[in-house]
Amino acid sequence: MEIVEYGKVISILGFKNVHIDNVDIFLKQIKSTAHPASAQILDAQHVAGKPHLLFAFLNALKSHQSGQAISKNLDMETLLYVSGSRQITRAIEMLGVTPHTSTIALIIFALTANEVKEAENKITLLVPGSRDDTVLEVTNQEKYLNLMKTFGVTELEIKTVSGSGLSKYETLTWLIVERVSLLSTKR
Repeated sequence: MEIVEYGKVISILGFKNVHIDNVDIFLKQIKSTAHPASAQILDAQHVAGKPHLLFAFLNALKSHQSGQAISKNLDMETLLYVSGSRQITRAIEMLGVTPHTSTIALIIFALTANEVKEAENKITLLVPGSRDDTVLEVTNQEKYLNLMKTFGVTELEIKTVSGSGLSKYETLTWLIVERVSLLSTKR
């Protein structure tokens, strides 16, 4: 997807059945393989769908362009927005990949579609798991409850907003998008 006003192209991928023996080596391999594109790797269990990741990335871009970024690095700024936290340590604890991670979300971004596509192809071969974007979505009660707890969403909020015809899973996604988008107002 091209984000014209910021001169970036982004791709969001999901992987299941992932097994990572050494997280530090894996993360370094992903980052170097993606180059000249950039990549942010997250535990997909704490992701509420592609809109969650897309809006977090857009907010990170906006904060960088306006000079209001928390981090000097767009990869890290994206992580902060995905987590809805201004603290890097908390964001990593919340969304970081560990040896126990079995599903991952990957945000790849670059200046051109070719750079993103090339990074996608190389990284897909590198990830020890199967490509499956459904791991990004909220599709089961366990992930739903986990995300509610992680992002502090209440049943009352879900009931109030879900009256608009959305499922409770879709409602949760949009409430989380709203929360992470509000990070820029927390100064």
